[in-house]
Amino acid sequence: MNKSKIKNRKHSTNYKSGKQGKFTASKTLREICKKLKIKYVK
Repeated sequence: MNKSKIKNRKHSTNYKSGKQGKFTASKTLREICKKLKIKYVK
């Protein structure tokens, strides 16, 4: 359940980042946040 939620969120954020045009910077920051959150949850 948790993994599914995280995956869905990642998809949404990735789409938003791409639309904004700040794909690289946003993606890196978000990925770090997600990784940290996933690590924290795990």
